[in-house]
Amino acid sequence: SFSVEFKTTLRWNINASKKDPAIEHASLKTVNAFLNSSGGSLIIGIRDDGSLAGLELDQFASEDKMSLHFWNLVKTSMGQDVSPFVRTTFESAGDKRVLLVQCARSPRPVFLQQKNVPEEEFYIRVGPSSSRLSVREALLYVAQHFPEANQI
Repeated sequence: SFSVEFKTTLRWNINASKKDPAIEHASLKTVNAFLNSSGGSLIIGIRDDGSLAGLELDQFASEDKMSLHFWNLVKTSMGQDVSPFVRTTFESAGDKRVLLVQCARSPRPVFLQQKNVPEEEFYIRVGPSSSRLSVREALLYVAQHFPEANQI
């Protein structure tokens, strides 16, 4: 939905059976879109169809290691100053564990910078998905949705 997104894993490509930065990017762009829109919840460990996958697929040694990895991704791609607007908790769902990432609307625009990607990206929620805006679209969106940012 507009405010809830499911991801099966944080880093593990199930089809290729290996870690994949593109899978990490999918979660990060969702967080970025929630921060730039009205906030929302990302639940890692649930398939798109709503069935439970659990966290085991990501093959982290512990929930603490997964949490540290997630927060390292957020800090390096969006800056640690977004941390007050993101909360993570591990929750039980049936006999599985999931990672719940709750995002509040950021008071300033948040850009996403990935390793080996030359340009920063800017995402917003459009219906049930995260949509990347072009530079022109991002400038218009920021002017309309973050008027306080225009005074910086």
